[in-house]
Amino acid sequence: MRIVYFTYFGRIGSRVLEWMLANTNDEFLGVVSRPGEQGTAILDVAFKHYLPLYQPQVNVNDPVFLDLLRKLDPDIFISMYFGRLFGPEMLAIPKVGCLNMHPSLLPKYRGQGPSTWPIVNGETETGQTVHWLNEGIDAGDIIAQRAIPIAPDDTSRTLGKKLEDLGVELFTETWPLIASGKAPRIVQDDSQATYSVAPRREHSRIRWSMTAVQIHNMCRAFIDGGGAWARVGGKRLFIHKAQPYTGSLRVEGARPGQVLAILGLGVLVQAADGPVLLTSTSVGEDGPDLMTLLGQTLGNLPIVLG
Repeated sequence: MRIVYFTYFGRIGSRVLEWMLANTNDEFLGVVSRPGEQGTAILDVAFKHYLPLYQPQVNVNDPVFLDLLRKLDPDIFISMYFGRLFGPEMLAIPKVGCLNMHPSLLPKYRGQGPSTWPIVNGETETGQTVHWLNEGIDAGDIIAQRAIPIAPDDTSRTLGKKLEDLGVELFTETWPLIASGKAPRIVQDDSQATYSVAPRREHSRIRWSMTAVQIHNMCRAFIDGGGAWARVGGKRLFIHKAQPYTGSLRVEGARPGQVLAILGLGVLVQAADGPVLLTSTSVGEDGPDLMTLLGQTLGNLPIVLG
């Protein structure tokens, strides 16, 4: 097949491309990435194998770039964590079609942040889907899909690595079927679709009206980018790790967000359904942990986090 290969985020694109170069006779007409540090892994592979590399400064649906792609005369576009929608004119260019790897069990979690939101929502499994692209958001027909469990201690970082490994395995097993023209087209059930957005700072704010488990999940999900956060004394409190408290200490009438005690493992705070133990925190970008900040103030309780 004559392939134009699109990838940007992480290492899954570079790993799959390395496998294809070593194990297939496909012709790679070009590698398309985006400007920025998230695309550095694929640059190394492109340079190593002398592949034509494109990093358009404009949207890939720009008419000038589309003309370039048409001149390449591709059979198929492969998108591997590229993170951009292909418009109708772009979808019409390759003879066979456009396919994509999406790290969720479609039709659940179409869109962005699929390594984050399943953890936030307390899901116990997720997976990878290889699918054809259409004009919708991750809505095209499914070729292959595989699930993995989400461990109780998984973070978006560890889950992302597991999904990368799973994606490489799934794609390399599925590619011979695609290349032979025998790949299935399993229509997605749109009535079961859910959508997620790229995580932003406001999404990672802890509300103390959440349950202890929900706060624990937030900390796991937003471990990157500073972590989940709240407010203390007008400053941003980053909460890197938290867990539901299983001990016997309770404070009658405690308000959500109220600091209950400083324990050996961390700071005990009232959540909606009981105490949650904050075991790794920092006040401000480079400030002290919450235990240090509160160490001299317990005589002034109640302290309520915002």
